[in-house]
Amino acid sequence: MKLGIVTFGCRLNSLESEAIISSFKERGWTVNNKEEEDDDLIIINTCTVTSKSDQEARRIIRHFGNSIPTIVTGCYANLEQTSEIEGLGAKVKVIKDKSELLRNYSNINDISDREESDEHKFDFDVRNFAFHSRASIKIQDGCDNNCSYCAVHLARGKSVSLNPDTIKERIKALEDNGNSEITLVGVNVASYNYNGVNISRLLESIVPSLRRNTRLRLSSIEPDYIDDLFYDVVKDEHIFPFFHLPLQSVSKRVLEKAGRKYDESDLQNIVDNLKKAKDNPYIAADIISGLPYEEDTDAETTYNFLKDNRFSRLHVFPFSPRKGTDAYSMKHPPERIRDERAKRLNDLSKDLYASYIESNISKTLEAVTERKTEIGTFVTTANYIKAHVDGLYLDEGKIIRGTLIKGDGNTLKFENICSL
Repeated sequence: MKLGIVTFGCRLNSLESEAIISSFKERGWTVNNKEEEDDDLIIINTCTVTSKSDQEARRIIRHFGNSIPTIVTGCYANLEQTSEIEGLGAKVKVIKDKSELLRNYSNINDISDREESDEHKFDFDVRNFAFHSRASIKIQDGCDNNCSYCAVHLARGKSVSLNPDTIKERIKALEDNGNSEITLVGVNVASYNYNGVNISRLLESIVPSLRRNTRLRLSSIEPDYIDDLFYDVVKDEHIFPFFHLPLQSVSKRVLEKAGRKYDESDLQNIVDNLKKAKDNPYIAADIISGLPYEEDTDAETTYNFLKDNRFSRLHVFPFSPRKGTDAYSMKHPPERIRDERAKRLNDLSKDLYASYIESNISKTLEAVTERKTEIGTFVTTANYIKAHVDGLYLDEGKIIRGTLIKGDGNTLKFENICSL
């Protein structure tokens, strides 16, 4: 039997898809991380951050849903009416609680389409990753914020966190399995809180138990949950110099309309402290262009802040009104203005990333090994730069140290390799 699985959206969705893949493989299925015409079953793990992701999911459902049994799960499936999705194809079935896909059953009609419960949100424990070289652990789900533009908290529910002892057990299991880089993922990782243990305290308790060559990477960190202890903890060499901040805007007025609980001075303090904690860290930002009530002056404030602080890279999303959110009916800039601002930010991102790479040339960096090629091995550095090791065929998921250099054209090479 052959399964095709399509994953939209965040690192958390990717982890949950990996758990589903692992479960199907244990039952004897062959699994591909894409959809194909000869699949016996297709699973579409959806996202609903933008209307574009919804549209792409519907396109795949329509294409395959009348000929191949197709399961639709994930955030879009949780928000859209089941009848609307299943109406896209005669063989389409919506599964709101994707943990059901981890369980054994004889056919898809036996799977109950129940609402997702907190009880099973952390069943996605992956030991062997099929399509990712770098391992990850789900430590948090849901979000208690009520940002006016965001539908994810509606789809994922309230914030819940995994027991720290269980997190340590899963880290040890991944270490025993040969994984040297582990990413901690969730909907809002920074809001992690288990019986008063916040994200900073969690990291503080994890780091001493890590093996010498184990490294942690954090998925995106919401600015309003970062405390002073966080900066002290991330100084440790076990935590990669990688920080992804979902800022969305820097304008105080726009942030207030969006329901965000910080302002420019807070963001400046965070950036300054991260740069003190780590030497030349990779600091990326999510930015939404054309948020409700954003004027030219607001867009300029955001642009200048990102440029002046030399962010490493930007992930730019044109504002997409989502049904059920407060911002859906708010006044927002015309699409033409929104898209012009998005293009300007994307152009800035290219310049910032080129500058950041340049600042790392000839430096000795740590990196994790990824897939092998005909002439060597791809790696991702600790500060998230993709490069290639020529002439060495290295096992996946190992931490090495080397020097980043420029190759021919725009290629980046990693040389003078040694193991940790």
